[in-house]
Amino acid sequence: MVKLLLKNLFERYKTLVICVGLAICMSYAFALYAVNFMIKVGLYNSDNTYVVNVNNVYSTIKQEIEDFPVDKTLYVRVDINENISAYTTDFSIYFNKGRMCTNANEVVISDPMGIDLLGTQIELLGKFYTVVGISSFIDCDYLISKSSLTDNMQIKSITIANNGELSPNAFTRLVERYFDFDITYPDLASISDIILATNITLPLIITLILSIASLCLSVKYILGKLAPCAIVLKSCGLNTTKTFYTLLGSAYALFLPPIILAEAIYLPIERYLLNAIGHATIGVNYSLTFLNHIEMLGIFILITAVFLLPCVKKIARRKIEVSYEN
Repeated sequence: MVKLLLKNLFERYKTLVICVGLAICMSYAFALYAVNFMIKVGLYNSDNTYVVNVNNVYSTIKQEIEDFPVDKTLYVRVDINENISAYTTDFSIYFNKGRMCTNANEVVISDPMGIDLLGTQIELLGKFYTVVGISSFIDCDYLISKSSLTDNMQIKSITIANNGELSPNAFTRLVERYFDFDITYPDLASISDIILATNITLPLIITLILSIASLCLSVKYILGKLAPCAIVLKSCGLNTTKTFYTLLGSAYALFLPPIILAEAIYLPIERYLLNAIGHATIGVNYSLTFLNHIEMLGIFILITAVFLLPCVKKIARRKIEVSYEN
C-alpha cells in the first residue's frame, strides 16, 4: 500500500522538476544565510571583549575565574592596573625576544623602543621581577604570570574575550551568569551596520520568496495527489487518524530528496569558502554553520507544516461515499 502511495506521489518528470527546483532554492538560501551569518559574526566580534570591573582584592573574583569555562574564551586577563596584567588562561603571544613568564618572579614587558632589557630586573608592586620576554603585542606595559597573583592583591578588572564559538548574546549570558559585578560590554554592530556591510539582504529576500513559491507549488502538487490516495486508504479500512499520518509521512517523503540534494550542493561549497577566505574578522567554526543548517531546516519544516497540516487533515477527514448499482 505504501509502495503504491509513494508511486502515485512520485511521478517521474514532475517530481524531478519540483525536487531539483526546490533543492536549488534551498541551497542558495543556505549559502546566503551562511555568508550573512559569517559577516554578522565578524562584525559582532570586531570588539569581543567584556570587562568585569572588580576594584577589589583578587580573592573576591578568584573562584569565578577558576570556574569560568575557558574553552569558550580567547583569553581571560586580570588587569591589576592600567599598566600591569596577567593572563589566567593559555594565550599565544608573539615575542620579539624571550618567552612567556611562567614563574611568580618573572615578567614580560612591551617593547621599550628597542631597548634590550632581557635578563634585567625591574621593580613592580613592591617586589623585583626578572624580564624573560619582550613583546610588541601585549595590551599593557608589563605582563606577569598568574602565579604572581595573590589573594590580597588589589586588581582593577578582568577582561574576557569571546573566541567566536558562542554568539554574542549567548556569551553575554555566560559572563553574566558567572560574574556578579559591574560589566562593560563590547560595542556590537547595529542592524543598519550589518545591512550596509553584508550587501546581500535583497538577494536573500528574493531567494526566500522564490523558495516559498517553489514550496507552494510542491505543496499544491502533493495535495492534488493525496486526495485520491485518501480514498484508497480508507477503502482498505484505515481510520481517519491513521490515514492522516500516512498521508503526512508520504508528503514529507517528497521533501526528503531536495533537502539531501541541497545539503550535498551546499556543504562542499561552504567548506571550500571557509578554508579559502582566511579573513581575520570571519572567525566562524564549522559547528556554528552546522547550527545554521539545523535552524534553516527547522524553519522549513515549520513552513511546510503550516501549509500541509490543515489540508492533509481536511483530506483525511473526508467521508467516502459508496454507491451500489443494482
